[in-house]
Amino acid sequence: MHKTFTSLLQITPVILAICVVAAWAQPPDTLWTRTYGDVNFDAGNSGMQTADGGYIAVGRTDLAQPEGTEIYLVKMASNGDTLWTKFIGGDGTQVGNFVRQTADGGYIIAGYTNLGVSNNAYVIKTNSAGDTAWTKTFGTTTSDDQFFCIQELLAGGYIATGHSTTDTTSYDIYLQRLGPSGLPIWSKTLGGTGVDIGRYVVQTSDLGFAILGYTLSAGAGGMDMYFIKTNPVGQTSFDTTYGGTNWDYGYGMALTDDGGYILAGCTKSFGAGAGISNDGWLVKIDAAADTLWTRTFGVRPYGEIAYSVSTHPDGGYVIVGESETTSNAKDVWTVKTDANGDSLWGAFYGGTQNDMGNSVFVTEDQGYFYVGQTQSSGAGSHDFYLIRLAGPPLPQIVVDPLILNYDSVMVDSSEDAMIYITNVGQLDLVLYSLTTTDPVYTTNFNLADSVIVPGDTLWVTVTFTPTDTLPYEDTLVIANNDQYMMVNLNGLGYVVNAIGDTKVGTLPASYALHSAVPNPFNPTATIGFDLPRASQVKLEVFDSSGRKAATLVDGWKAAGTYSATFDGTHLASGVYVCRLTAGNFEAAAKMVLMK
Repeated sequence: MHKTFTSLLQITPVILAICVVAAWAQPPDTLWTRTYGDVNFDAGNSGMQTADGGYIAVGRTDLAQPEGTEIYLVKMASNGDTLWTKFIGGDGTQVGNFVRQTADGGYIIAGYTNLGVSNNAYVIKTNSAGDTAWTKTFGTTTSDDQFFCIQELLAGGYIATGHSTTDTTSYDIYLQRLGPSGLPIWSKTLGGTGVDIGRYVVQTSDLGFAILGYTLSAGAGGMDMYFIKTNPVGQTSFDTTYGGTNWDYGYGMALTDDGGYILAGCTKSFGAGAGISNDGWLVKIDAAADTLWTRTFGVRPYGEIAYSVSTHPDGGYVIVGESETTSNAKDVWTVKTDANGDSLWGAFYGGTQNDMGNSVFVTEDQGYFYVGQTQSSGAGSHDFYLIRLAGPPLPQIVVDPLILNYDSVMVDSSEDAMIYITNVGQLDLVLYSLTTTDPVYTTNFNLADSVIVPGDTLWVTVTFTPTDTLPYEDTLVIANNDQYMMVNLNGLGYVVNAIGDTKVGTLPASYALHSAVPNPFNPTATIGFDLPRASQVKLEVFDSSGRKAATLVDGWKAAGTYSATFDGTHLASGVYVCRLTAGNFEAAAKMVLMK
């Protein structure tokens, strides 16, 4: 199914392309900027925050071989300091267009390579240190192929998109599915008889794919933004063009929480620069690719282009690209919007020459990490340009302690303990609820005390009221507007016998590992142990050669007396050793399996 939108007024009279002129609030503080490169041409194309809180960026450099170009991979710490850099490639030209961290901690890179004849699409997998694990090329000596985006898939492997052609007058969107080791599984070429380019791809909830790019093969005229939805094997389910009679492009895309998409690019058909210069362009669509709204951003007479978009936890979006200051100079340009696409703030970064932003990633503190290139600063011609902006003021919860041990409490009596909830952030901390599973644990939390201003501490009483002579383990869950916190709760109920001097259910006086019962045994034995206080416990069984036969207990246990059963049904007769580790306590005991 193909849908063409030549003008939003043709769809519904209430959806309009709105031109937003800069009337912006103050942008966030710049935490740091970095440039990488030498006197030759270097450029950053893509990046993201990594699982360790640092950053990865990829692009191209002439630094390693002055007569050629290699992929430049840069790993930074959270403060922007360089941890390592890697040059990937060899003879000819290799360029990295896109990078993502993979589930194994390494990185997947997509781009192209040219050994002097033609461009071939290029995929590189590295380990966490940036060392190459494998590379794959796609194309022939007569084709022109390139990947602009690659994503790791939920089931493993990768999906990449770009373009492919054997005729320089006609390009097709290229969709390539790869296995975990890079082996090709299937490929598709999508489009018509003109120029069709794929710039971004995401996996969708139905395990199919959504592709964004631009097309001359369909649409209202000129180049149009082009969206394609496929099934899991790359067959087109429907496609849609967005644009008017002039030149309109799609470059960046993200999935949105409502099941739809946010698309970013530029338009010459709509906005302040219509028919004259580009305006940055955001298009919000639903899962069926029907337009919900569009926004154009025209700030300077020479035009703007949005190359990348990310969703933000506040429900809004952020774009980055370029804004032409004169006919031969550009700035990095970024705009933050609300959920409706209306601008909240915007900013320009750069100097008097050509600077541009190619990628934006929202960081864990809700700030921003930009990757691009600069001619205005750095070592020479063009350099990597990395910018880190601060996030908004946020609450930050600290809870102390994270474990409450009540030891032994008389059945139907109560004992109180305190936890302290402190807001060390810059925004009000809002507590939504404090909940436990077992009703023997209760709190005095009141919703009237739910807001903790920065720097303040709330004292909460947690009461333990056992109803039986049992150990009670539970978790207090603290739901709030920062991050959910959990406090482990451990207690034991007891009663006093008729004589009045013995506690039934009281805590053991010391750690102990008891002998197996029976011993010898066939095929099961019961192993008991005592914990005088709550501990991390591991109870394991080994054979006479030291090989582990079983793990009977592995986890946090409240103070009390416990037992576990060892089953030797499938084991050979012989001597076995049971080992208990609880906190700093260790003990071992022998037992004999006799069949």
